[in-house]
Amino acid sequence: MKYFRFSHALICFVCMGFSFAGFSQVSDLGGIDYTGIFGKDDDPNFGRVRVWLNIPTKLNDREHYLVNGVRYSNAKITFNQDYGFDTSDLEEFHALEYTLGYTFPLNEKWRFTAQFSPTIASNLANKLTFDDIIYSGGIILIRTLNNEKKSRLSVGLTYNQTIGIPAPIPFVTYWREVNEHFTYTVGVPISKVKYFFNNKKSSLEAFARLDGYFANLSNDIQVNGTNAEKISLSQVVTGIGFDKYYGKRLNFFVKAGYLLRNSLRLNENISDEVFNFDLSNSFYFRGGFKFNF
Repeated sequence: MKYFRFSHALICFVCMGFSFAGFSQVSDLGGIDYTGIFGKDDDPNFGRVRVWLNIPTKLNDREHYLVNGVRYSNAKITFNQDYGFDTSDLEEFHALEYTLGYTFPLNEKWRFTAQFSPTIASNLANKLTFDDIIYSGGIILIRTLNNEKKSRLSVGLTYNQTIGIPAPIPFVTYWREVNEHFTYTVGVPISKVKYFFNNKKSSLEAFARLDGYFANLSNDIQVNGTNAEKISLSQVVTGIGFDKYYGKRLNFFVKAGYLLRNSLRLNENISDEVFNFDLSNSFYFRGGFKFNF
């Protein structure tokens, strides 16, 4: 088996390049980023550092590809008020994710892509158990709509416990390259417009997307007589982003925006709410480096 060079066939992974549903960073060889959410007034602040590495392999000459990846993240929450229960076990979380992705052409127009990502996500306040493992994955079909390969339709189903909805969620996006400077994506879970300048050495974008975080509590927390077992963060993020490209591989990026939805909850099981921190909409920042195929 040979490690593959960048191919337009792998654009299907780019179509899934977001943190929702565990498909983030699959289009990259590796990288590091920081996300910060700055709460208003006495709302808690959220910060997360992520490091990831992907190992792509070309399986044969028929454009079949396999991607093995690993990602580690450290998330910290700073609480600025008393909620009537102990929040010391909610201040730091760790997540170690393994990703297996597979893609191949069904015919000249359609490409099949699948991904499975088991993740250990916990505050590690006690020894690890099977409750610390969460799962995400999905199946996406990508249709090339013209011979110039300047527009694509992606449809499928994804599953992810991160946003607290234990059910398949539709994935539908339409991407088009209008010209050498301008592209756009419309759909769910991400929409964006992107403008390239300086001979594609940099770009600006405006975006709207879903995001979230989910982890197990090693020790249950008593809240109003009920055991809280999980913590979940659900968001709708809008904003602008800037990318600077160094050669064909290195990419520096920074994004800033506003959270239209910002919900931090303690849950019993996956989605039974025990306590809602009732956060205000707040500002969002993300920046880092990544290495592309």
